[in-house]
Amino acid sequence: MTQIETNSRFLRLFHYIRERMPSSVIKYMDYKEEKHLLKITFQTGAIYQYFEVPETVYMGLRQARSKGRYFNKYISGMFSFERLSS
Repeated sequence: MTQIETNSRFLRLFHYIRERMPSSVIKYMDYKEEKHLLKITFQTGAIYQYFEVPETVYMGLRQARSKGRYFNKYISGMFSFERLSS
């Protein structure tokens, strides 16, 4: 493995994929693929991190027409979480 490949792999382990959402509920969504961590910044400013979220659930949220409805049905109450800020 070259130094560039090693550095690239290292960066993927510690960085989230961040996306701004076209949603009235969710402002940003960050996903750490290797650790299955989903961090959501809500329009209110509250930030939550959800643990052990499968990539399929993350992809479903990305593709959902209603982010809030998908969140309520498939994420809220389904995964353990930590509130990072209010």
